[in-house]
Amino acid sequence: MNAKAALRQRTPARKATYRDVLDAPPHLVAEIVRGALHTHPRPAIRHAIAGSSLGMAIGTPFQWGQGGPGG
Repeated sequence: MNAKAALRQRTPARKATYRDVLDAPPHLVAEIVRGALHTHPRPAIRHAIAGSSLGMAIGTPFQWGQGGPGG
């Protein structure tokens, strides 16, 4: 089975709506992808802080080229 056939096979019976996103429990992140509602746990505050800190630390050298590898 190719990838397109696999995606068609997993098409939900009804398309998710924005109401489904709003009705998701507050501890989950909800999004609609190809008409299907997908949820995953919201990151804990410690993980969010770690991700933000890491982004600040490596953002300047790698995104803007200031003091990063290769000049």
